Amino acid sequence: MRATRLRLAILLMAVVAVAALGVRRYLALRDLAAHATDDPEQARLVWDDVLHFAEAHEAISTGAEPVATLRDAYFGQASAGLEDYVQLYGGGPERLAAALVRWPGFYAGLLRMPALISRQESDVRQLYRTLRQLYPPAKFPPVYYVVGHLRVGGFVRPQGLVIGTDIYGWQEDTNLGEFPNGVGAIRPSEQMPYQIAHELIHYQQYARNQLALTSLDDLLSRTINEGAADFLGELISGGHVNSRAHAYGREHEKDLWCRFRSEMTGEDLGDWFFVRPETPDWPQDLGYFMGYQITAAYFARFPDKAAAIDEIIATEDPHLLLVESGYASQFGDCV
Repeated sequence: MRATRLRLAILLMAVVAVAALGVRRYLALRDLAAHATDDPEQARLVWDDVLHFAEAHEAISTGAEPVATLRDAYFGQASAGLEDYVQLYGGGPERLAAALVRWPGFYAGLLRMPALISRQESDVRQLYRTLRQLYPPAKFPPVYYVVGHLRVGGFVRPQGLVIGTDIYGWQEDTNLGEFPNGVGAIRPSEQMPYQIAHELIHYQQYARNQLALTSLDDLLSRTINEGAADFLGELISGGHVNSRAHAYGREHEKDLWCRFRSEMTGEDLGDWFFVRPETPDWPQDLGYFMGYQITAAYFARFPDKAAAIDEIIATEDPHLLLVESGYASQFGDCV
């Protein structure tokens, strides 16, 4: 009797868990439907924040107090994207004012960002169209262009994509003298559509499986998630933003794979993501390279490319995707 009750209790818990998951997915899809469109031509590119930053910068350059001006003229008129940036990355008027003091020429160069965004709109629309051709269920959310304190190039939220234009402020005449220790994460302006493509793929992952962006339990899950966004993002835009990691990775791929294999089931992201690696000579974010290579191997192995793309976006089992990719078979034994 006790065993029967225990089995019934376990079954009831499983049913409740599945129902809860179904509710979460319903709510996530409802949020997406409220913000995204099925039509690439109707998707909104929102650069109000960039315009507000330019107005605040002009006032500061003529003598206005920086923190108060940024608080009122920029953050006080924040879009949903800028609000998310502040919430997630701690940016605010004090930090941005400090950045303007530290890198005045660089931030003055960002005043040209509205014109750059306008010129790149045709590229963004084209990558949207390409995704729609390759993946008909695609959803196209607003893109919010913001100016931050050199923290992040882009991220995704249910209400849209957020692009840190400051990270893409490296232009031909950028004064590199303001960066004596190197430009760090700053990237060429022409690569901004690649970041949009990457985040757009993340949005599709969220649309198909909202847990894909919130329950990446181990290193492999994170690696497949990010590598898929880089691989499919390149497929629709023609590029990605992790060229240094790829250059190093191609030269040391077997050694990287052997180390990755030994660490991939752990929760620690180690040297693979988001930090300056402690491993000598490693560039940052080699996890993107590993995920890209695994995803590319999976894509190459299946003749039905539409089905392969669908599975890459929708996968809930990164470990199975790795096995089915056949990626590991090219390296033999790890010593």
